[in-house]
Amino acid sequence: LTNGCLEIQGTNNQSTPHAEEQCNILFHSLMMQFLRQNQSTTSIPNELALFIKNLNNPQLSTKDIKELQAQLPYSYSNLTRLFKKYTNQTITQYVNNIKLQHSKQLLATTNMTTLMITNALGFESVSHFNHLFKKQFNETPIQFRKRSISAQGYSLK
Repeated sequence: LTNGCLEIQGTNNQSTPHAEEQCNILFHSLMMQFLRQNQSTTSIPNELALFIKNLNNPQLSTKDIKELQAQLPYSYSNLTRLFKKYTNQTITQYVNNIKLQHSKQLLATTNMTTLMITNALGFESVSHFNHLFKKQFNETPIQFRKRSISAQGYSLK
């Protein structure tokens, strides 16, 4: 993890644009790999491991998730119980975290509007997206974008 973040930041320790977000994404990915490897020793079912892997797509819709769930040999209630047991999160929390991390990258690197990001990532509404973003990161998407742009020293066109 440290080597990956150092590589992202550059060898001369000067932070590249979005280094913090990239490190967060790297950390999240590594934690999920660690959890999967650790839980495989506690016999995480293969179907559940594959389901978790498939959830890492930030563009998954609720319909897609239901279709993935329907392919599993578990009822919805058993799936949610097992998912929480192995990840310490609900499916919704997990998916929202993936989407919110991706939204930070889009806010920092594109000129997509909040509405466009909301639609692209399948959030219910802009207000719902704003609420989740602020709850997770203690700032609104617009505040994050302004801070990110000022840290980069240029504006997105």
